[in-house]
Amino acid sequence: MIRDRMSPQAGEKGFSLVEVVVALGLLSAVLVAIASMFVLGQSNVRSGRKLTEATAVAQHIMEDINDLSYNGLQIFFVGAQNLTTLTSYTADTRVSGSYAATQFQPKITGKLFKGYATIVLQPIGGNVKPAVWATGEAIRITVNVYWTELRRNRSVSIEGVRF
Repeated sequence: MIRDRMSPQAGEKGFSLVEVVVALGLLSAVLVAIASMFVLGQSNVRSGRKLTEATAVAQHIMEDINDLSYNGLQIFFVGAQNLTTLTSYTADTRVSGSYAATQFQPKITGKLFKGYATIVLQPIGGNVKPAVWATGEAIRITVNVYWTELRRNRSVSIEGVRF
């Protein structure tokens, strides 16, 4: 007797069409969830990379400022302002022609989208309270780097004291 190959043999069982469709649906749902995790992970890696680049830029700015003498800081940043009353000075790299813009803005824009920095120089110590530039014993330097990432404004800040 010739048997039909499509007919089940004794003791063999298979999956019904409904079971196969449900299994494929579950499998596709799990794969979509896993794929979305890869996309989210890639976004977090990119964000971390930009944060690292911004921190490196801020560190580079801080190192360049530390290479200047105390008088160099005054000449390049503060200029001819009244040092006996000046309690802090803020430099913005977006102000064209300023020392901060010419020295640091090209590096920032090369690394960060819509990036810029502010540098705050604040004298500390001395015999005048609040401390002023002319009598301060040290300078607190704060470098803030700002940029835009995925329509969000981000920033990183580094602070140090210069004696």
